[in-house]
Order: sequence, then C-alpha cells, then structure tokens
Amino acid sequence: MQALPEILFKADPVTGALTAIVCPGDPENMNWTGESLGWGIPMRFRDGKPSALAAEQVIVAADSVRAAYRDGDLLVEAERSLDGQGHLVERFRFRNVARQAIRIASNTIGIRLPFVD
Repeated sequence: MQALPEILFKADPVTGALTAIVCPGDPENMNWTGESLGWGIPMRFRDGKPSALAAEQVIVAADSVRAAYRDGDLLVEAERSLDGQGHLVERFRFRNVARQAIRIASNTIGIRLPFVD
C-alpha cells in the first residue's frame, strides 16, 4: 500500500483499478472501493449492459499507478497518485487514436466509481 498521513491506496497490477482506498485511524476501517471490480475502471455500455475495458498496460510505482485501456480506436489513460498533502488525485484522458473521427453515443462510456457508504 502507498502511504501518506491522510490516505492509503492499493492498485491491482493487472487491471489498474484501485482495490483499496482507506484512511488510517478510521475507527470503521472503511474501504471506499467496494469489493467487486475495484475503483476507476473505464466502462462501456452496450445494449444497456456495462462491461469493463481490459487494461493493455499497468505500471504500479511506490506512490502512483498508471494504466492504459483500449476499446477499438478509443484509448483511455488513467493516472492515480497522492499529492503532497496526502490526497488521492486521479486523471483520465480519453483519446481518439484513429485517423478519422469516431462517434461515441451518449451514456455509453463511463468510469466505475463505487461510493461505498
């Protein structure tokens, strides 16, 4: 697990998803990622059914994780790290890697963020 005073997180080295987001000293020992697919997986919705994008590349370092996901000509890059104050920072970049425009219908792509409470 990566540590700073405010938060700890752990990433799955295969999927790039966060499998643990915890706050040290939390009396409830809450894990904010839930227990299934993890936190931060890009999703596609086809015929109303969600499916997780498979990671093409995952790099886990001491205080960060980077992952790349592809769905056809759509490349999704995720970067997660802790800032200098111990806060989790996530950035998602959606890129068209085709030589022509691609069309993505409304409500057919998202990021899995289970807010466990």
